[in-house]
Amino acid sequence: MGRRRRGRDVHGWVVLDKPRGLGSTPALGRVQRILDARKAGHAGTLDPLAEGLLVVGLGEATKLISRIMDAPKTYQFVIGFGEQRDTGDLEGSVIGLSDHRPSRDDIEGILGEFTGRISQVPPRYSAIMEQGKRAYDRARAGEEFELAARDVEVHELKKLGETDQGPLLEVTCGKGLYVRVLAEDIARRLGGLGHVRFLRRTKTAGFVQSDALGLEKLEEIVHKGAALSGVLPLETVLDDIPVLELDGRQGWQVANGQTIRVGNQDTPDGEMLVRANGAPLALGHLASGMFRPKTKFNLDVGEKKNVD
Repeated sequence: MGRRRRGRDVHGWVVLDKPRGLGSTPALGRVQRILDARKAGHAGTLDPLAEGLLVVGLGEATKLISRIMDAPKTYQFVIGFGEQRDTGDLEGSVIGLSDHRPSRDDIEGILGEFTGRISQVPPRYSAIMEQGKRAYDRARAGEEFELAARDVEVHELKKLGETDQGPLLEVTCGKGLYVRVLAEDIARRLGGLGHVRFLRRTKTAGFVQSDALGLEKLEEIVHKGAALSGVLPLETVLDDIPVLELDGRQGWQVANGQTIRVGNQDTPDGEMLVRANGAPLALGHLASGMFRPKTKFNLDVGEKKNVD
């Protein structure tokens, strides 16, 4: 008897509304099991105490994960003033106390100092590799070490309102920013101490909250026999790239890594997505009428055609 294939071929994206308390890797595993998908990966880790959008790539979409990792992300977060914690959030132990509570005007008055290109020292409790170990492993072992500061980009930072736990802020940023550190630095700039009490990712890689599904909703869809209705197409993250539609013969050539002459299509040089029969075949570069594939998608494009 032949060996049972592990999972099925599912290609596309699931935007998961990750619940608080669940790590990104276990969340990825849950999605993969629910859909019985052979291959999956996620684009951008969320801390267990953070919630919100976790983009999961399935099948051939995993080839595009690195492409969207650098996309801007938006977070909403609450700063709890008066306490500093070793992890920067509610998970950690209190390591400092302050009686200072800044006013609304004080907070809004300094947010501009944290926009643009700013410098951050990553938290000791982070996944950064330090001397061959994860920083959080060294921190939990009680080791003393310092992480180097790094520049990160903050596109926008604003105050949305007040909660019973502290002010609610929203930041849109580039890759590598730690909201926990941002909250600590804001509190310190205002003459006190603080930590993150609530953190939610609301936008990432062009996806918004209305695109997201919770785990229970995803399970419900699967149980109703409509599993793929929860999976967005592979090319969803490529909607800003020009598309070339090819015939079957040229489609087979591209699928097999060959450079092709596009012909008289009035398309400018640059990055292109090529498709055949509605199926995405490859990302590549068009120059002087020649298309060279760079990232191929192993999807069925029909029978092999005769090639001159």
